[in-house]
Amino acid sequence: MSGLIGADPTAPLALVRDQPLFALGAPLACLGVLACAFFVASAPAHAEILLKTVAWSGLAYAVYGIAAYLIDPSVVLLRDKVLDRNVLNATFPNRNTAALYFGCCMVVWELIMLRRLVARDGFRHGWSSLRAVTWDRRLLVPGAASLICMTCVMLTGSRAGLVVSLAGGVGAASLVLRRQLPSWRRLLWALPPALAVMTAALAVLGGQVTGRLGAHGLEGGGRWETYVSTWRMIRDHPLIGSGLGSFRYIFPRYRSADASIWGIWDRAHSTPLELAAELGVPLALVVCLGWAVVLAFLVKGALQRRNGAIFPIAGLVCGTMAIVHSLVDFSLQIPGLAIPVLSLVGVGLAQRHRAEGRPRRGRAT
Repeated sequence: MSGLIGADPTAPLALVRDQPLFALGAPLACLGVLACAFFVASAPAHAEILLKTVAWSGLAYAVYGIAAYLIDPSVVLLRDKVLDRNVLNATFPNRNTAALYFGCCMVVWELIMLRRLVARDGFRHGWSSLRAVTWDRRLLVPGAASLICMTCVMLTGSRAGLVVSLAGGVGAASLVLRRQLPSWRRLLWALPPALAVMTAALAVLGGQVTGRLGAHGLEGGGRWETYVSTWRMIRDHPLIGSGLGSFRYIFPRYRSADASIWGIWDRAHSTPLELAAELGVPLALVVCLGWAVVLAFLVKGALQRRNGAIFPIAGLVCGTMAIVHSLVDFSLQIPGLAIPVLSLVGVGLAQRHRAEGRPRRGRAT
């Protein structure tokens, strides 16, 4: 057949020979994490362990990040930084990925704290019942952990990371409290104090973010020119793309003359666009459809489940945060962030429709 059509039987399907094979490791690892989390978290006690593992590991990274930032912000893991030398990165090379990671950890600790408040009927009778459980010692650790993780988000100086993290925190609280308050009107009355606290935190700890907003506004530092150039790649290879992992090698050919000559763009800073450029539009649409189905299952679990609703809520909120941030960055392409996020998504999928009944010994509620 190849002789009849005049094709070279040894020609690769990708523009960079063998690169898709080398780039397949990270996606397979992420799919493996999602599958393992789904099967392991089928037991509520195991789901609780996975949830707290993500939370405590995030807190450990946050403490290390703050300590490293105070000692010498230009060094990460005893090595000099190449970029973002004056901000908090913790163990991530990129400030935006670090901000989203700590934002997800903040959401998980916030959910643990709200679960304790709900168990103590902290919202059943309004603010009077909330004051009655204020001095519960078991609220101290999740409350302090949430504040530490939020501090890390502020110190990264990431604009998109801060906005997505704050939106995720508000969304998680709204999903938890919607059953505790008699009406949506009561929930809306609770939003102004939350916004006031966030504004105060931004004023005190958000100097890096406000400084970048004042200097650059919401512009992406060459992102728009990169999106236009990536679209040209998609237009030239719409069906099968240029091959997985080939963006960094093909993009210089399409790089816009209007873009700054500073820096090497090895990613499109938009995961959907990069998927379409590397894998083709049909396969990119399949990936997006798969995420839409996953989020739909998590939404159903977050809205319908009562006992243990923290699991689908954590998966839904953190998964949505990662997807939204990936529209303007490459956060989900970093395994250090993708693995904990997909672990939470797997836990949420496994626990989205557990049978409601009398809690058994060892079952997380």
